[in-house]
Parts: sequence; structure tokens; C-alpha cells
Amino acid sequence: MEQLTKRIIAIVLIAVIGTGIGVGAWFFLGQPGGPSNPYEYPGLDEQMPLSQTLKIGVLDDMAFTGAYSWGGAWVAAKEINDAGGVNISGTTYYIGLVREDTKEASYDYDAATGAAIRMIEHEPHAILGGFRSEVFSTYIDRIMVEKIPFMITGAATTEFCQQWVKDSYPFYKYLFRSMPINSDHLGEHLGHLLPNYIIPNITEHQGFPVDKVRIVHEEIMWTERIKDELSDILNATYPKRLGPGNVTTRKILTGWTPAEFAGLWAEIKNDDVQLVIPIISDATHGIMFGSFYTDVQPNCTVAGINVVAQIQSLYWPNTGGKAAYEVTTHGVAYVNFTERTIPFYDEFVNIWGSVLGSPLYCSIGAGDAINLYSAAFENAGTFINNDIVAELEKFNETNPFPGIAAPKLGFDLYHDVIETEVGIREGFFSTVYRQYHLDGSLALIPSGGLYDWPNLFPANQRAHLIYPPWWPAV
Repeated sequence: MEQLTKRIIAIVLIAVIGTGIGVGAWFFLGQPGGPSNPYEYPGLDEQMPLSQTLKIGVLDDMAFTGAYSWGGAWVAAKEINDAGGVNISGTTYYIGLVREDTKEASYDYDAATGAAIRMIEHEPHAILGGFRSEVFSTYIDRIMVEKIPFMITGAATTEFCQQWVKDSYPFYKYLFRSMPINSDHLGEHLGHLLPNYIIPNITEHQGFPVDKVRIVHEEIMWTERIKDELSDILNATYPKRLGPGNVTTRKILTGWTPAEFAGLWAEIKNDDVQLVIPIISDATHGIMFGSFYTDVQPNCTVAGINVVAQIQSLYWPNTGGKAAYEVTTHGVAYVNFTERTIPFYDEFVNIWGSVLGSPLYCSIGAGDAINLYSAAFENAGTFINNDIVAELEKFNETNPFPGIAAPKLGFDLYHDVIETEVGIREGFFSTVYRQYHLDGSLALIPSGGLYDWPNLFPANQRAHLIYPPWWPAV
């Protein structure tokens, strides 16, 4: 732990935004190793020869999601190295990790391209990462040209697998996604939670049906499909109450300040909206969005996707606790989704807790990616890229791999991670839903059947939906 801590050379505090809302402590992780071998070996006291290294790169924004992808990859690699490494055709290899900072969360296209080029120069056997879809789509082709397997751990845009891999398989066959489920499936899961659990609970709480819903979304690649899908699902589910005009949308534009978010919340209260659904991935937008709820005190529940809200140790203090009662999607909770979940969570917090807090969704995706890669290389008994792709493709609906947050982990025909469908396909990954309580804790809530909520333990990590005191029950 002491040696690991020394590798973190700086903790950078991003500048205060607008009227004083701080983004919080982001993390710049220093480059490891020497000039001849840039790889780190989690769990080992020293570097191994490159000839005995299963080389895996983490290509992501190291000031945001990349720090969590790196942390998740580290935990999984450490477990494998501690257990004796990976046996590839009778030879033991140890996992070495190397990272490059794409700065993609801030739309730095030049930095992302440079990071991809540097990563290729490290000659990794496989890569994981990716977050900001608009930037990812400009650098991933450089990886595909080199035919290096790449597993997405942070970008949800549906087209990456469902269109690119499907329509241009010979070029994009090396591209997979372990996290998150794609935008279409994220919309489907939210479209299951809201009418099956959230809306009936609000109806019971307030004593009359929900008839006004507002979707608040960024106008970027991954959000548009979710916004449209949710509108269609809610309109179809409640045609008499949530038809056209009662499910409204509001765009968050680039450069919004606290003043715009204050105006947004005033509109929500004045319009008597009962359910607000955020679809937000930008950290500054997410924090500003969450900083007005308890001040404005609208009679509504907030339930949707707010990526930065998943970082409990960052979101709660930087919203001043004003995001209490907000429900956010997540990739994991401290419960036994699988036998791997709590051990992975504990080890992540043990190693990275003082810097990163708890795992983000991309931490789970990165940990799963390391485990999948290790199994694929070992099963293939070779480093030939096409053979690795063939082995990864064998992890499918009928032959799933044990995941960290889902008992079954597999890919569909186009290399997208398979999702749970209630009553049709169970046990695969499902979006996790958690709600902030007044003490800053983030409790797991029921999902309407996406996961087996009553049998998840420890029980003190679970709670039913709660409401703010200014919105009393009838």
C-alpha cells in the first residue's frame, strides 16, 4: 500500500466553477516504470521481463473515468498475479498494466490522439478504456488499424458495436464492450424501473397519479437515444396521463453555469413536475444539477443517469449535501450480486479508497475486462489477435463468464455486453439503482425485477424509495 501510494504524484483540484461550486479532487496518476519497460505489475514487488508479460493498456481520461478504470484493472490484475499469473501455452505470464491519458472528458481531441499513438508504441496485447463517445470515435480507428483487441469500459453509444462491428466486422472485430450496457439498453432498463417501481411509488406517496415528467439531458451522442426511448416507453405505458406534452425534455447546453441550472429547477417547481430524469455524463454539469434540489424543494423525485453522482465521496461534498434523495444509476453496490462483488469492492477501497473512494461503473468494466482477457489468452494459448477475438466471442449467452457485478457476462453477436431482460434473460448485467440519504450514504433500491433485490446482502445496504420532508405523504 505504501509503495502504491508513492506512485500517485499529485492530486489536482480543478478550478472552482461559476459561483463557487467545486468539481472536487480529480486525479493525475504518474507514469510508472523506467524507459525500457513502462508496465506496472499489480501484486508483484518488482517488474517482470516483457517476455513474461501479458501487456494490457488502459487508455482513458485519467482525471475522471480513467482513474477508476485504472483502479479496477489494477485490482483484477493483482488478484491474477497473486494467484500465479496466466498460463499461456505452458508458460507463466504476469499481467503488466500501462496507462495513457486521453483527456477525453474535456473533449481534448489532440491529447486523445496523442495518447492512442503512445499506447500503440507500448505494444500492448490488449487495451481497455474509452469514455467520451465523440472523442473515442476519433481515436479508436488507430487501435483497430493495429488489430489490437480493445474493450470499452465507459462509453455507452449504441452504434460502436451494433453498427460498427455489425457493418464493418473485418475492421472492427477487435472492438468489444464490457461496460456499460449500450444506450438502447440503458433506456430500456430505466424504462423498466420508472413505470414498474418509481412511478407507482410516487403515485402512492402523493395520492394521485404522476402526470408530469421532465427528461433533462445533455445533447451528446449517447443521450439522444435514451431520451427518445424513455419518452416513447412512458407515453405508451401511461397513454392517458403521460401522452405528448406531459413527458417533456430539456437540453443542458455546453457552458451552462449555476444560473442556468437554478432556472431549470425553478421551471421544474413552477411546472409541478413530479419526476425528473437526468441523463448527464459531464462532471461539472452533474454537480451543478445536483446542487439545487433541496434548496428549491420541488415536489418531485429525481431518478436517472448522472455519472458523477456515482462517485459518492466527490458528489456529496461538492453538492453540499443538496442532492439528498436523488436516485442515480450505478455499476455496483456493496452487496453480493456475485461472489466476486464484495471482495472486489473491498480490495478497491483498500487500495484506492483514500484517493478514489469506491468503484465507479467503469471500474467494474475494467476488472471484468482484465478477467476476460486473461481467460481468452489462456484459452487461446497464443498471442495471435484473431485467436483472442475468437475466444472472447465464445463468451456469449449460452456460455457466459462469471462477472464482478453480474453472475453471467457475455457478448452478443456484435460484441456488446449482454443485458438482463426481465422474464426473458436473467442473470446478466443490469443497471444498479441507488438513492442518496441524508447522511450521504448511497442505498441500493429495488429495480422492478432487474436484479434479485430481496436476496441481496448485507441488508443494511438496501432501502426502499424515500421522499424529502417538504413533500409529505398523504
